[in-house]
Amino acid sequence: MSKKNVCEVLLDILANAGGRQIFGVVGDALNPFLEAMRDDERFEWKGMRHEENAAYAAYAQSHLTGGIGICAGTVGPGALHLINGLYNAKREGAGVIAITGQVAHKERGTGYHQEVNLEKIFDDVCGYQAIIHTPEQIPRLAQIAVQRALLNREVVRIELPIDVSEQAVPSLHQVHELVRTPSTLIPPIVQLDHAADLINDGKKIAIFAGVGCREAKDDVIALSKRLHAPITHTLKGKDIFDYDDPNVVGMTGLIGNPGGYHAVNDCDVLIMLGTDFPYEWFLPEKAKIIQVDRSIKHLGRRAPIAAGLLGDVKATLDLLLPKLIKNLTRSSLIVRSNYAASGWSIRTRRPASTGRWSLSIHKYLRVKFPSKPQMMQCLRWTLANAQSG
Repeated sequence: MSKKNVCEVLLDILANAGGRQIFGVVGDALNPFLEAMRDDERFEWKGMRHEENAAYAAYAQSHLTGGIGICAGTVGPGALHLINGLYNAKREGAGVIAITGQVAHKERGTGYHQEVNLEKIFDDVCGYQAIIHTPEQIPRLAQIAVQRALLNREVVRIELPIDVSEQAVPSLHQVHELVRTPSTLIPPIVQLDHAADLINDGKKIAIFAGVGCREAKDDVIALSKRLHAPITHTLKGKDIFDYDDPNVVGMTGLIGNPGGYHAVNDCDVLIMLGTDFPYEWFLPEKAKIIQVDRSIKHLGRRAPIAAGLLGDVKATLDLLLPKLIKNLTRSSLIVRSNYAASGWSIRTRRPASTGRWSLSIHKYLRVKFPSKPQMMQCLRWTLANAQSG
């Protein structure tokens, strides 16, 4: 017989996965879990004013560290308040573990105070839910949940009913070391050869890099130099690539700039690296697209692709680069993109001017400011109506 209760075993599993901080709001069915943490120096409780903030904090920790984030809320509304932050974590591919309390089993189905069918409500946002009905279940189910959050980057939930959480765990036979490091994923050689042929046949090549390039910045820049290709990045890639980096011309999309927009839209071959960029109308219609991503659901989801490479960006580029013919001349695309990016950068440093009434907000959308006479007419109409009212 183990001397540890359900909550203490859960803390051991979380610590094994690298958990150190837990964000949440105390209360009711969650109290036994907090009592187990009281003398556990491995963890730090981060009390929040609202459970939604706890879920967002757990998401941010997972996203920034690449590990897990942990949040907690008690029964009923305390657990439901986690939902918004957990949906954000799901969409961003973060590994978040939500720990919730639950009313005692004997009270289920009686309309007990704050009784909610949490399993049903969390079904869509969670990739897995560990519902603990007996102490025997905690080692196996908790490890399944934590492992999926750690490597599959899923949102998972562990439910601790108040009548179970303080019971002793009869055996720790199922407890084992978790897999902490993901495997490197590379595409087959035949697909790499096909992608290389498409790139080598291109005349105006551009690179579109996303957050999946975080561990491969040097490789992406090396690819750009080899091909003389401009690098456009997504918003999530903004902290990876800087304007001072070689061939980086900025972003495209709703908050993009001319250099990034034209680099992507004027190319004949586009290499998309680690991005699930959602705005398909900012992607070229006639260019051949080679997409590299470690998630199969991202390949070809936003635009038709000529070649899809399922693999990590860094490992894939290590194999792809030697197959590419070095471009010895600067293409017109990179010259124009760099010129547009530098001009945009200069203009953004100028003070705002009231004379810029007819400037396009975005060249692609052709949206323009109202003219100055139109603005004055609107102002006079507003003042007149305000005075009459």
